[in-house]
This record gives sequence, structure tokens and C-alpha cells, in this order.
Amino acid sequence: GLDQWKKSPPEWSLDATGYAHRWVSEYAESAIGDGAKYAVAHFFHQDPSFYPCACTGFARRLHHAVDSPFMARKPDGTRVPSAASVAGFLAGHVVSASTWYPAAQGSARPHGPLRVLPGGAERERTQHLVAAAGETITAPVTWYAIRDKAQQRQRASN
Repeated sequence: GLDQWKKSPPEWSLDATGYAHRWVSEYAESAIGDGAKYAVAHFFHQDPSFYPCACTGFARRLHHAVDSPFMARKPDGTRVPSAASVAGFLAGHVVSASTWYPAAQGSARPHGPLRVLPGGAERERTQHLVAAAGETITAPVTWYAIRDKAQQRQRASN
């Protein structure tokens, strides 16, 4: 995918083996993050799942799309800030960066503590973390656009 095109991390080759490393890494990050998110959510009795809103208007939909990744629902339906979503998001990325992701060139850690932003692989992981946050926020907006287009087509066909 995008990491393959960006040659990130550069230590992984651009052939099928490198692609497999990147794909498995993304899959494992997602599995670890989801596991952590739902474990924390269970502990707090919250549901961090995405719920589409029935709201209309660009501003309301944008607000819902931006805050939904950071909100959860309690059993009574009220929306509350979701520590589970943040914990899951961080868990997947921190675990991968501190275990199987290649260390920065010249780094003494084969699998040591994560450094954020100084350079090399750590900078790339931080950029990846920020990009993943952006994807989390923009996905609901995309979902609304697809839903609206389908509704417009359905109305036009009636």
C-alpha cells in the first residue's frame, strides 16, 4: 500500500517479502489495537463502535465525524469520551514500534523503548501514527458521502 510506495520503513525491501512485512505489520497493529480498545471499553462499560448520526448539514456531520473516534456510548446511550479508543490506537502503534518495527540506523536498541520523533524509523512511525489518526477521522466523512450519494440515486430512481 502507501507504506510500500513511500518505502517505509526503508529496511524492508520493495519486493513481495517487503510488502508481506508491511501488510502483516499493519494487520498485527490493528489486531493489537482493537484488542486493547475493546478490553479497556469492557472495563469501563462503554461501546466504542462507530454509530452513524442521523444529522443533516455539513457542519453537524463534520463535527460527528471528527469527535466519533474519540467518543463511546455508555449502556444508557449517553456519549462519553473514550479512553478505550485512545488506548487501542496507541497500543497497536507503540507495540509495533517497540518490538518488530526496524530500529533507526545507528540505534542501540534492537527492541528497546520507543523514541518519538528524533529521526529515522522513529520519525516514520510518528508520521504513520499521525496519518492513522487522520484516517480514523476522515473515514466517517467518507461513509456519509457514500450514504448521501446512494440516497440521491434512490430518490432519483423513484
